[in-house]
Amino acid sequence: MSHRAHRPSDSSEFRSGDGPHSEGRRARLIGLVVLMIGSLALVGASAHAATTSPGHPQAKAYQFNAPFSITSDGTHLWAANGEGNSVTEVAVSTGKLVRVIQGSQYGFNSPARVADIGGHIWVTNEYGASITEFAASTGKLIRIIKGSQYAFNWPFGIADNGTHVWVTNAKGESITELAASTGNLIRVISGAKYDFNFPSSIVRNGSHLFVISPRGSSVTEIDASTGDLVRVINAAADGLVWPEGIASDHSHIWVANEGEPATDKGESVSELSASTGHLVRVIKASKDKLHSPDGVTSNGSDVWVTNQYGESVTELKASTGQLVRVLKGSKYGFGAPGPIVIVGSHIWVANTLSGPFKNGDLGSLTEFVAATGKVVRVLK
Repeated sequence: MSHRAHRPSDSSEFRSGDGPHSEGRRARLIGLVVLMIGSLALVGASAHAATTSPGHPQAKAYQFNAPFSITSDGTHLWAANGEGNSVTEVAVSTGKLVRVIQGSQYGFNSPARVADIGGHIWVTNEYGASITEFAASTGKLIRIIKGSQYAFNWPFGIADNGTHVWVTNAKGESITELAASTGNLIRVISGAKYDFNFPSSIVRNGSHLFVISPRGSSVTEIDASTGDLVRVINAAADGLVWPEGIASDHSHIWVANEGEPATDKGESVSELSASTGHLVRVIKASKDKLHSPDGVTSNGSDVWVTNQYGESVTELKASTGQLVRVLKGSKYGFGAPGPIVIVGSHIWVANTLSGPFKNGDLGSLTEFVAATGKVVRVLK
């Protein structure tokens, strides 16, 4: 979910790509529904409604409720429901529900990001100042990681290398590094030199970490092995304007820029060299092609960008930045699309709103073929 759902003020939160319980986030969610149905009264009545309806038994089964993050191990896919305080697991091959993981024992509290790390699923809880870890195969709780030593303060983005886990603290303007096997603290990375300003999404590229700060319109690069600063990329020429999504294809870093809050100025995709941090290009387009870009992913050949206000996905050629296609239309079921992941030869997108807002059904997943853009299914 983008910062537009929760545009930050001094007392509220930003939100990127992907956790929804902050006051700012709720405001964004309400604003999106207003745009979709043109009825403030209906928004007020529905924003906290259940995600199910008598006419939609599948919706009842999935229990999607503002899925702000998705991850997959290639066989199963997990969606963190930010407003539902739950995680929905589905089978990738069929789209069928496996289970909904929920309950007070998990400690979910505004889950913001979900990641598959070594056969375990890790979930950041923004309002809970904690991390929930459970077994991917069974859904059984492993541990809840919390405590003052971790310096969790709106924990949000998450990345790993198999043995270490890094979590961004949006309000704490820091990164907490943990041991993946035990959850023990390794270090807290913070300080003025990192130029963190509500750090949100984080991606690992080899031995380096790249972190976006929407408020600072910057990307901070860190040496993962030491926590030392490599560089801060924040030049206006790099096109970084309220960056919301970040992805790596090993040689390049891709950043989705939502643009200025009032004018949308700066809606674009920035391509950076992973080895030097230098700008390769800034990709701009008309609003029918890039409108409130939020999530981004790449397989090295192509790049896919979700457009929250555009209710679409834009595909670009990675080598040139040229437009391949724009995926849009009712058959895709896009509703405030945000998180996006590649699973095999298919692309999965999480929709914060399940297309036309009906019967309190809040959220869905869209699957399409990467090579052709052909829709496979919409789960809701």
